[in-house]
Amino acid sequence: MKTETENLIKATMQGFAEAWRAGDVDKVMKLWDLQNPEMTYVPVDNNELIRDPKALKAYFDSELNGFTVTSAEMLEPVIRMVNDEYAYGFCLYQWAFESATVTGTLRSRATCLLRKQGQRWYYLHMHESVEVKG
Repeated sequence: MKTETENLIKATMQGFAEAWRAGDVDKVMKLWDLQNPEMTYVPVDNNELIRDPKALKAYFDSELNGFTVTSAEMLEPVIRMVNDEYAYGFCLYQWAFESATVTGTLRSRATCLLRKQGQRWYYLHMHESVEVKG
């Protein structure tokens, strides 16, 4: 049961990378617990806490409007169950992107709190930061 649950959580985390790679904001948004007033996100490029679905969608729209994600991969996922309804997820995301003026790569670290609804797991909180090696 633990492995099945962990695989469902990892599917949500992998879905984040896949939705960005597809450039599909609606698909990204469907990964979040948007009805929960406690939903929050701290993006990798901005330390301000995003607290509501409209602001979350506006952020994702603006990011995907500025560049194209050419590759996205979830690496090294770790799941820690809190109880049957909540779990922490940790992973690295490897991103490749391009815009009219720049092409690059970025590796981000994501710390997440996910909540189960029905048979699916949704983000309640995610904090991304640039991976620093050293």
